[in-house]
Amino acid sequence: MSQGLLITGIGESAGKSLVTIGLLRDAAEHFARIGFLRPITSSDSTEGSRIVSLAEQLLPEGTLHAASVMTAAEAERKIADGRVEDVISDCLDAYERLAADTDLVIVEGSNSISVRLPSDVGFNIELAKHLGVPTIGVIDGSGRSAARIAAAVALTRRELIDAHSTLIAVIVNRAPLDQIEEAARLLPVGRLGRPVYLIPNVDGLTWPSVGEIARRIGATRINETGDEDALVRRITVAAMQPDHALEVIGAGAFVVVPADRDELLSAILRAPLSPEAVLISGDFALGPVGQQAVAASSIPIYTLDTDTFAAAQAASHVRAEIGEGNPTRVRLAQKIWQQYVDGSEILSRLDLRTEDVTTPERFTYELARRARSIQARIVLPEGEDPRILTAAADVTRRGLVRVTVLGRPDDVRTLAAQHGVQLGDIEIIDVAASPLLEEFATEYQKLRAHKGVTIEQARAKVAQPTTFATMLVHTGRADGLVSGASHTTADTIRPAFEIIKTRPGVSTVSSVLFMCLDDRVFVYGDCAVIPNPTPQQLAEIAVASAGTAKAFGVEPRVALLSYSTGQSGHGTDVDAVREATAIAHELAPELPIEGPIQYDAASNAVIAAGKLPDSDVAGRATVFVFPDLNTGNNTYKAVQQASGALAIGPVLQGLNKPVNDLSRGCTVDDVINTILITAIQSQTIA
Repeated sequence: MSQGLLITGIGESAGKSLVTIGLLRDAAEHFARIGFLRPITSSDSTEGSRIVSLAEQLLPEGTLHAASVMTAAEAERKIADGRVEDVISDCLDAYERLAADTDLVIVEGSNSISVRLPSDVGFNIELAKHLGVPTIGVIDGSGRSAARIAAAVALTRRELIDAHSTLIAVIVNRAPLDQIEEAARLLPVGRLGRPVYLIPNVDGLTWPSVGEIARRIGATRINETGDEDALVRRITVAAMQPDHALEVIGAGAFVVVPADRDELLSAILRAPLSPEAVLISGDFALGPVGQQAVAASSIPIYTLDTDTFAAAQAASHVRAEIGEGNPTRVRLAQKIWQQYVDGSEILSRLDLRTEDVTTPERFTYELARRARSIQARIVLPEGEDPRILTAAADVTRRGLVRVTVLGRPDDVRTLAAQHGVQLGDIEIIDVAASPLLEEFATEYQKLRAHKGVTIEQARAKVAQPTTFATMLVHTGRADGLVSGASHTTADTIRPAFEIIKTRPGVSTVSSVLFMCLDDRVFVYGDCAVIPNPTPQQLAEIAVASAGTAKAFGVEPRVALLSYSTGQSGHGTDVDAVREATAIAHELAPELPIEGPIQYDAASNAVIAAGKLPDSDVAGRATVFVFPDLNTGNNTYKAVQQASGALAIGPVLQGLNKPVNDLSRGCTVDDVINTILITAIQSQTIA
């Protein structure tokens, strides 16, 4: 996977173009293939980009691979409709495709999104977190004093830190030249130590070209002479007497002249010191004098069918864009960038990414991506529940999982229609009429013969939807099972114990929850299965939870929790956790495991530094093993309610094949996520 970074402008017009082109040029010296992603475009189309066109000219052929996702209008509609996850998912898809084929992806943040996200964090900062890339903040320093520049830098740093975004550099663009030295002295160093670069305001970079102004205001050229790349320093209205007009025009001027002032136009075009271009305003035909002057002129001349004031105002609002490709400005921009910014140093900081930064959106996106690649068949025995049918239709429509639903087909389709669910060609099995019943009864009786189960009892048992579904998994007709929306945990797990059984060497079936916090994912175990685990069981839960965490992209650092940390306390409960930790080390000596440890010392680096300064886990734990079900279940619900965290699970671990239990209060999203996890487990369980 390639590296990546996101450039975000702080303010309406921070000057990201200069930074983007400069970084692309510097990156080309270190990376053979560079991706350039525009997640949200400001135009009405995702096609075409001045920056992309210019970069393709400046970079070696074949280096740049560019992509755009959606327009700002499309993004805002989705966000307003509550479909933020669709915006994020589409951006993640585009990023992953670029990252798969390149060595570095530079993401251009958008200033076109005016809708705030539910998290109330700026879209670019939120997107960088979801993509898992660090950010470069670009600040507009125009007209700011040294003190205001320093304050803006400090504010930007704080906003990014508070949003848990990884900052690798701040660039202040267009800073007043006479304020740069003092601003550099005032800039806060801070504990992050990230560099701040100050780029001075250079007139040549802010002056638009003649051609840029003409294109932006929609003017029509009426001659073929002159240089459209010439830079315009000022917009001048010439509506006075010719003698007075000649005093205010000259090099660098873009002059607006009314169409009914032939003599004035002729005087301007014949003047010894001519302007860069002339715009003739108004819906009037030129007279003979004006026509002759235009024919003889050597500068670009345009017309615009509007009044003189409106034409001049429109021209004055045109701002220079590096991406327009004006060669004079491009050369100047490259010179300024090289003089004031060390792009190679910025790129070297890509490895400073904050570890374990995984947002809930990123985590669920990865679940969907992996499930789609596996194409597992998951059986859902609760076809009488509309939440199950809605989830089944969703994962099928998106091509993530193949689903089998149990229930009478007519009843299932009627219920789906009542809830507006389109089931399509989802497989529906009527258990009572299935030709598999006798085969399953024979197999079940064989599996349970040691318990004295007769064939009649077996027939009755496999006619139950959950047992029938478990037999589908056992015989390889399905890859996993999800149940519990309308059945108890015992109804779901008991057939799995009887038929699928535990994996070799495993004596404890337990569970974990994926706790998706704002910027990372923790794994909690066991919060659903074993009420009062023994030290041996706690150790097995710890090792199994670490394995589950790793299978789902969470680097395991295991904390066995207690009310005491290290050697500071003793008692029956603490000693049990201490014994469990020792057993866990024996079972998996390669794993970083700490215990007993309190939750605060496990999760907070500052507290950990005082309580267990030499621990590899303290302050950095990702897997939290609770001493009993009471503690675990209450803790996860407290965290969920207090922080708004997304809790996915419980996910069972220790079985030969994946079976997962839903809460009877589950949402459709809960069902979808559990289906996806079960699909992935079908591949990860050896």
